[in-house]
Amino acid sequence: MYKVTIGIPVYNAAPYLRETMLSALAQTFESIEFLIVDDKSTDSSMEILLEMQRTHPRGKDMRIIQQKQNFGPAIARNTILDETQSKYLFLLDGDDLLTTDCIELLYKAITDSDSEVVYASYKEEWRGDTDESDSLRTLPPLIFEGEDELALFTYKSLRQSFRYFVWNVLYSTDFLRENKIKFELVRYWEDFAFSFDLIPHVRKAIFLPDITYIYVKHTGSVSQYYKRKKIPREEITEHIKIRKLCKEKCTMYRDKPYFDVRVTQTVIMCIDTVAVILDKKNMYDFKMPDKELKELLKHPLSLKEILKFRRYRTLNVLLYWFGNMPYTINKFSLRVYFQLITKYREWRNKK
Repeated sequence: MYKVTIGIPVYNAAPYLRETMLSALAQTFESIEFLIVDDKSTDSSMEILLEMQRTHPRGKDMRIIQQKQNFGPAIARNTILDETQSKYLFLLDGDDLLTTDCIELLYKAITDSDSEVVYASYKEEWRGDTDESDSLRTLPPLIFEGEDELALFTYKSLRQSFRYFVWNVLYSTDFLRENKIKFELVRYWEDFAFSFDLIPHVRKAIFLPDITYIYVKHTGSVSQYYKRKKIPREEITEHIKIRKLCKEKCTMYRDKPYFDVRVTQTVIMCIDTVAVILDKKNMYDFKMPDKELKELLKHPLSLKEILKFRRYRTLNVLLYWFGNMPYTINKFSLRVYFQLITKYREWRNKK
């Protein structure tokens, strides 16, 4: 049995796939199964994978599962969760890259500490016609031991202290299965929902400052809202769906010390989502139902529950009040809000 599975969902990744696979197959750690789920690619992805399976010295360690139809990345990743037989699981996207010592470093950290998850640092690397600069996303060297420690760090304030990502993380397979943590069945932002579900369950985790992953950002990709001219309807509706799910789930764990911060972060996230959708309406050619956006602005708690908050009580009262205002006022306010935020970010980036 392999000690680690690198799970790779693939869909029409031919331009990048060979480089990605070579970085995975070049790992210094030996006991790895490379579990690839092809999500019914229509390009030459399968040909590339089969050729590498035949010719690469570690080709015998590659297991390829072909989906019967294109289901999207969530089902592909859930297939990996179901199929892995290794004690530890690592998820790699089909267009990203690994450093050669990635698994070796993460495996040593997770086994030496008997942790449930280990997060490492990464580099953001741009490809394509862009003036964006590459950047390093370095985590502080931290160990979280005990119930709620990682969640308390994540929700220590409204300022985001930890960015959600599902790749470049080594997971205990038993931990994921015991807590029934899987990907929501959507095609967009399933990774955000996965992390949102996972963090409250973690009792022991480690952050590594080592750069072990290259997150390759392509201009015009789904994740780059501001680099595209059009956004499909499905992407908008599923974005709203994920935000609604998070809003529903944020009301769990009422007895936890981070509950008020988690709720506040989530409500602000939903408001920001509506603001972006309203501001970018020229990027889609359909009318978004006002009812759905209005619903997203509603606070998930009652005023009575909000008044019990220890932190951000006044802010949540204002958010509750804002969510109950007439939608015409909401729309005007959010457009002004988004313009101010945009100008502030432009000013801050120039400093």
